[in-house]
Amino acid sequence: MLTTVRFVREPMRAWPGCRGKTPSSATRGARLSPPRAAYQEPDIAGTLRALCASRYPHANLHVVVVTKEEEERNPHPAMGVSTGELVRRFRETLPPYQQKRLSHLAMPGPGRKAHQLNWALRPEALREILGEADDPTRVFVA
Repeated sequence: MLTTVRFVREPMRAWPGCRGKTPSSATRGARLSPPRAAYQEPDIAGTLRALCASRYPHANLHVVVVTKEEEERNPHPAMGVSTGELVRRFRETLPPYQQKRLSHLAMPGPGRKAHQLNWALRPEALREILGEADDPTRVFVA
């Protein structure tokens, strides 16, 4: 734990908004957005359930799932429906306040999971996910 704290404190000294603060006080109120690249994943609901149940303050948590349009058009025969459809079905089971914290994006064109994640981090995609009200410098992508 001490090693982890040391790695966090060093960059914080250089970040103007964090001078004189501890790691926990500097991140209080910050948004956490864990993107999840998904392709042909029949158990995506279990993964999303775990992410949504994390101990991070729920008001500041926003889970993003990035699938491929290719899979939307041609789901794997063994799955029957696409991963994107499974995400939409899972989202419908959530209460309205939690539905707001789960976004789904479908990446056009080819690419592996790393490409899906990079595509989702483009400024246009982040604006679509977070809206104009959130300050991108207060969003941690994990």
